[in-house]
This record gives sequence, structure tokens and C-alpha cells, in this order.
Amino acid sequence: MKILLLGGAGLMGPAIAKDLVRSKDVKELVVGDIVKDKMEALKKEAKSDKLRLETVDVRNRDGLITYMKKEGFDVVINSLPHEFSVPSIETCIEAGKDVVDLAFEPPQLELDDKARKAGVCVVPACGMDPGITNVLTGYGVSQLDRADEVHIIAGGIPQQPFPPLQHKILFRLESLWMEYIEPSLAIRNGKRVELKTLSEAETVDFPGIGPLECAVTPTLASMPYTIKGVKEMECKCPRWPGHYDKIKTFIECNLLSGEPIAVGDQKVAPRKLLSSLLSPIMELGRDEKDVTVIRVTVIGEKDGMKTQLTYDVIDWYDEKQKVTSVARTTGYPASIVAQMIARKEITEKGVLFPELAITPELFPLFAQELAKRDICIEETIETSRTM
Repeated sequence: MKILLLGGAGLMGPAIAKDLVRSKDVKELVVGDIVKDKMEALKKEAKSDKLRLETVDVRNRDGLITYMKKEGFDVVINSLPHEFSVPSIETCIEAGKDVVDLAFEPPQLELDDKARKAGVCVVPACGMDPGITNVLTGYGVSQLDRADEVHIIAGGIPQQPFPPLQHKILFRLESLWMEYIEPSLAIRNGKRVELKTLSEAETVDFPGIGPLECAVTPTLASMPYTIKGVKEMECKCPRWPGHYDKIKTFIECNLLSGEPIAVGDQKVAPRKLLSSLLSPIMELGRDEKDVTVIRVTVIGEKDGMKTQLTYDVIDWYDEKQKVTSVARTTGYPASIVAQMIARKEITEKGVLFPELAITPELFPLFAQELAKRDICIEETIETSRTM
């Protein structure tokens, strides 16, 4: 198979690229980006003749369509900033190319008809959260006769808390701020509602890690639209204790506002200034390591008994490959799904979010592929009935 990875020189792209070139099924990988120095660094790290570099500007839509058609790619993976997600997917649809995208943006929900008419498979939100969490939710719901509740906790943290915010950034700081201020879609009493972000905080103890504070964040992505019949559903993000109190102070002081304010003769957005000040302090250092925590709980009924299914994933920094856990759990699902599309294991066309693309029949294969990469899912089943 021949794969095009757009944005491969970014934060998650290198993990995807290295995983793809290790696959026996991938004969050629083209990494397309405009950051030449980072692409060259990736080429040296990957150490594979399968990898080819191309200067590609995703903003040049007509040029990219011509290029993709000419090269004959089996599938495209988008590892791009959020603002390029929908335009790049539309470009792939017009070029007639199946595409996997790490990001979720609501306009993706409107592209299904266009993708089906073009005979294209589009799998957006195919990372960790959203991504793995969607797959686990979809599978858990399918295993019950009736699913009433879905509770998700997912996120990456440094392996120990670091001052001043008890946290380190594992992707763009601007993306972290948006996770704390955008409205959080959820399901309550069977209806879609907006919860206050960082609300409903609780402390959850995770084996081998300890107690973490978990609060509502806007990462349910497509699931309020695709998971039918549940009465309760929300997603929470885990953090070391004390982090959310500091973030709430930022919010109360308008430091996360994107609205420019006058500072002397200049106008500056507080959030932009804060990002500039904190990015160097909060970047995960070379000798600092992370861990990813995922817990998906599905509660309902099976064979007349109340049943709770819990899926746990604890993934640690890869010491051997020197890959962060967040890059592993975000990048590897995209690599796996792209290869499943290229091998015709996923054949349906249209916009298939991960909870739809990975059907109950395909779930064992997806889980096996994660396990090959040492990302293991632990399932716990609890049942009870009234006598």
C-alpha cells in the first residue's frame, strides 16, 4: 500500500510515520509538509527507504488534488492543525481518496453525503480522545441489550506533577486552552445538552498512578450524534490534583480570553500572551515522560441483568522508541485504521467516525493491532440482578 501523511512533521506525525514504515504492508510512505527541517529530521529518525519527503502546502487545493490523483495513494492521513481538517478532508473527497483525520470539527458531520457520492471513506476524530474512546464506547454499547449510561475519562499527563500548573503540555498549548474553554456537549436525560467545561469534578484513583482530578471537557466529538438511546454520557479529562484550580483562576481573570485588549499602544489577546509566556515552561522536557489514562464505562442491561462494562487503558512513555504516550495513543490508531482501509477490511463509504468504522466484528482486529504496539485494553464486566 502507498500512503500520504499530511502534516507529518508536526507533533503527532512522526509517531504515525515510524509506525507505518514498520508495517510489512506499507510499501511507500510519502510525508507531505512545508517544514523542511523537521521533515529531514524525521527522515533521519525513521531510517527507512520506504519514506519519501515532499513539500506539500495543503492550502493549495487544486495542486494537492492533482498531486494525489497523479501519485495514486491508497489512503491519506491528516495530521494537521484543526483549522485545516475540514478543508483537507474536502480536498481528499474531491480527489477520490480515502482519508483518516486525527481531528474532530463539527462540520465533518455534514460531509457524509459528499463522501458517499464520491465513493470515499472518511474516518475523522481517529486519535486517542476522540478516537480510542469512541471505539471502546461503540463496542461497549453493542455488547448490551440496552445501554443507559456512558462515562469516559481520558487524557495524557506527565508521569509526575510539575509546577507551576502541575502539568506539562503534550501537544500545542493553544489546543489545551481550547479544551478548557469550549462548550462541552453531553447527554443528560436522553437529550444533548451543553455542560459547563471543567464542571462535575471528581477524584478517581488509577492503579499505578494514584488519585487524579477529572472534570468535564469537550471531547465527546461525534458520539452525542452517533450513539443512540443512552440517557447519560459525558467525557472528563484527568489531571494531577491542583491543576484545575489554577486554570479556573486563569478563566476568572480573563487570561484565556481570545479578545484583544489595549496594552499601551498595542492590542494583545490575553490567551496569546499567556501561551507565549508559558509554552517554554510547560513543554515536556527531553528527560520528562508522560502517561495516558483511558477509562470508558458503559452501564445498561444484558440478558435481564444490570451490567457494567469498563474498559481501561494505561499507556506509558515508550522508553525504547523514545515516543510519548500521547503520540502513541493518538498516532497509532490513525495508522491502524488507515491500513485497515487500504487492506479493504473497512469497506463502507461515507463519513465513519471511529465508533462506526470499527464495527463489533472489526473490534477484535483493532484491539489486536493496538496490543501489538503494547497498548492493551483491560475489560471488566460486573453484573447484578434483583431477586
